[in-house]
Amino acid sequence: MRVPLEWLRSLVSLPDVSTEEIAERLTMFDLKLEEIVGGGITGPLTAGRVLEVRPEEQKNGKVINWCRVDVGALNEPSVPDAPGDDVPSRGIICGAHNFKPGDLVVVS
Repeated sequence: MRVPLEWLRSLVSLPDVSTEEIAERLTMFDLKLEEIVGGGITGPLTAGRVLEVRPEEQKNGKVINWCRVDVGALNEPSVPDAPGDDVPSRGIICGAHNFKPGDLVVVS
């Protein structure tokens, strides 16, 4: 059974206790621990503001979004006369549909 650490912390007080310490204490009570699955972030991440979203239906019926996202210093240089590239931003292709222009999103 998988138990999210946040869920466990909502049930019992675990101030300033690391994941490894929690695992060690649980095994002291004969609870078998198979693995700790980390939610660690790998790679560089930054926040960006969505400037534009253009949905495009694919041959398989799914819709992808062609997006322009302002990621500050990580923006691509502007290309003169390129559609949608009048503001420095980064082009991103995305299959998610739970965002709109103006939203802040995580970009890797």
